[in-house]
Amino acid sequence: MKRSLLAITTIFLLTTSTAIAPIALAINTSSQSQTISNPEKFYQAGQNAFVQGQFAEAVRQWQAAAAIYQQQGDRLRESVILANLALAHRELGQWKEATSTVTKSLELARSLEPAVESQIDVQKAIAQALDTKGSLEFTRGQSESALHSWQEAQPIHQKLNDQTALIRNEINQSRAYQRLGLFLRAGQILELVNQSILQQPDSLLKVDLLHHVGNIFLSLNEPIKATPNLKQSLELLAKLGDSPAANTKKSGILLDLGHLGRTQITDNQVANNQLLVTTRNFYDQAIATAFYPLDRVNAQLSLAELFIASNKLKELAPLLVQIESNIELLPLSRNGIENRIRYAEILSKASIRETAALLLAKAIAQAKEIGDNRTYIYALGTLGHLYEQNQQFDDAIQVTRQAIALAEANNTADLTYQWHWQLARLLKVTGKNEAALISYGQAVEVLKPIQGDLGSAEANAQFSFQESVEPLYREYVSLLLDTSGSDNLNLKSSQPSHNQQNNQQKLKQAQSVIESLKVAELVNFFRSDCLKTQSNDITQIDSSAAVVYVITLSDRLEVLLNLPDGNIKRYTTAIASSEVESTVVEFRNTLRDFSNQDYLEQSKKIYNWTIRPLEDDLIKNNVKTLVIVSDQALRNMPFAALHDGKQFLIEKYALAASPGLQLLDSKPIAKKQINALLVGLSQSRLSFTALPAVKQELESIQKQVGKASSKLLLNETFTSENLRRSIQALPFPVVHIATHGQFSSKAAETYIVAWDQKVNIESLNGILRSRERSDADPLELLILSACQTANGDKRSALGLAGIAVRAGARSTIGSLWQISDEATSILMSALYTKLTDRNLSRAESLRSAQLTLLQEGKFNHPYYWSPFILLGNWQ
Repeated sequence: MKRSLLAITTIFLLTTSTAIAPIALAINTSSQSQTISNPEKFYQAGQNAFVQGQFAEAVRQWQAAAAIYQQQGDRLRESVILANLALAHRELGQWKEATSTVTKSLELARSLEPAVESQIDVQKAIAQALDTKGSLEFTRGQSESALHSWQEAQPIHQKLNDQTALIRNEINQSRAYQRLGLFLRAGQILELVNQSILQQPDSLLKVDLLHHVGNIFLSLNEPIKATPNLKQSLELLAKLGDSPAANTKKSGILLDLGHLGRTQITDNQVANNQLLVTTRNFYDQAIATAFYPLDRVNAQLSLAELFIASNKLKELAPLLVQIESNIELLPLSRNGIENRIRYAEILSKASIRETAALLLAKAIAQAKEIGDNRTYIYALGTLGHLYEQNQQFDDAIQVTRQAIALAEANNTADLTYQWHWQLARLLKVTGKNEAALISYGQAVEVLKPIQGDLGSAEANAQFSFQESVEPLYREYVSLLLDTSGSDNLNLKSSQPSHNQQNNQQKLKQAQSVIESLKVAELVNFFRSDCLKTQSNDITQIDSSAAVVYVITLSDRLEVLLNLPDGNIKRYTTAIASSEVESTVVEFRNTLRDFSNQDYLEQSKKIYNWTIRPLEDDLIKNNVKTLVIVSDQALRNMPFAALHDGKQFLIEKYALAASPGLQLLDSKPIAKKQINALLVGLSQSRLSFTALPAVKQELESIQKQVGKASSKLLLNETFTSENLRRSIQALPFPVVHIATHGQFSSKAAETYIVAWDQKVNIESLNGILRSRERSDADPLELLILSACQTANGDKRSALGLAGIAVRAGARSTIGSLWQISDEATSILMSALYTKLTDRNLSRAESLRSAQLTLLQEGKFNHPYYWSPFILLGNWQ
């Protein structure tokens, strides 16, 4: 009887790093001789071990099976076994072995290609080897190579009509496109994959595919797209009846629905209360449905983490008792050990540290026993963190150094940066500041290449930029500034002292770290490292401009002033970040009430914190333009409306906002005739209210620019496809979009409204960048009129910065909130009048337009003119 071809264990991807040290393996030759006629037993044993996370055992079993097939001369089955074996090597971080094994697998399969017999099985083996090769490349960060491998496998799956393998292959391709920053293409593939999945017959496999796509959307922070997939998979599962396999899948889906609820928690307390109830219900159901102890404990730990995050410690206590009774039932596998480590971390946060230490000690021993060095490194570093929390600093330093050495030796960058960061904190708290700075610097350097991968990690990893990355940069900046000496250094002497030079070096380093933080924020916003950065020096860009960095630290507000002569000045205000945030929120709220003059109190206070200390240096250096790189809540606030007691800041300086000089296209802007594409909605559409003055606004601008130099897409002619075609067909250096839109801290919730649909940030990016494939001039200026930042979102201005950076426009003008149609029309008309003035910069043109409203009695309240900000090149 012809034996069936052994199947690849899995081709779904693990997005977290899994590299650990090589493990010495020995094959029991006596066992081989006893079962040489039946190598499938070794295969099945390896498969069972792999599924349970016992990867070293899987390697042993599959190596035995491969050796038997080699002795039998069965190259086809040897090829398939080797593809499986490569995945097990990958899980153990044995990259050399994994690469050589999959290469051999592919060579063996291709050597059989001329054979007529078993041609289908040969083609399957080739496709599986290519898929595995792509998986290895993707896990090592070689996204382009992975994409090519999967694309090579795709037509083979199509020829074999293997829909399941094809769907999995296309899912993997979408992941590669996401990693490469090609989100539009990734989204298009996922949409097609969704349609293919829905056409599949109802089965547990279909449930898996729907769940997996939903999980990808969840990891991309796109809850609107994740929800239907997760719900459809749950509904289909209900039709298929109960079984251990079905309940295991159901528990996983319910767990992801719980994670989905956690991602939607915002600053709105009323909405949060309902979300917490919903999220808890999903976790409770996941616990009740779980068939295996591992799934049950996983859901219980997620619920415990929710209780800690929401400060529900009374409800945590009985749950810990339940976890305690289940934790010892976990299998001796990576997943079982990782859940023990999670439990130890939860106990540590609940100040039950003695039990946590015992759990970690057991986890370390178990990881060593099964030869899983990655988990061993993670457990070791976590023990160091436990010592840190318990103020056992000498023990913490010793254990953390061990974890760093192992992490570096085994190429686990996602762990290496964490343990360097941990060591930096420990060195700082023990007074070794200079050594701490070195460790902070090492942590940041290790993090930079992988932060996009972390951002696109699986949702159940619960990666949080605000917890896992942002504090690293802030702590590093804080220590750099703490060790930079006196504030307001006077470096005018012809021979500055060694201390002065050292202090300037520290300040420049702090500036660089702040710039890196701004890039990291946008990398996290896009869930991919898709940004092009460059080194820019203000002294080479604009001799009359100064860059003002405002950064909020826990106990103070720091302002760095980068002057046109290259010197950096530091100004510090001792104030809690909570007070800064509350003052900014109150300022913004009162500004948005045009009948209220109470904003002046907060306006003056913030001016005194941020601008007042700089005034003398600004005057001495003849500064005319301030480029503001602001931070946290300050990003959602218009600096133009700050008041010194006599004047608004906009009356004194031209202003530009910047997500950082590294993201600035600093090439000089040539002054030439304006050619503008004018698009907008004046009618009610897609449940959004009408904007009647948009028609007048666009027609007025067209009259100023001239019909020969412009094109108008209004209402039904403003479709996403018409916008794309117009941008591709004609050279419009200026694109003016007057429609409803929202800027959010989540890319999926940042959009503009066209006649036919909401156009999210990635679709808009694809449309605007389509001109790059033509001979059109670069997009000089993008104006987003009538859009606004999302209410209640402290980081919503990231969405505006994201559009500005990703659209490829050299300058972008947008608004922090939507103002009256009439005031917008007046401001835009004044703006275009000034943009044609070759003697004015873009920042000066916007300033002049804002002053037009300020000097207009009807619209002199800052509600009307202050929300408009210029991002990017201000010249």
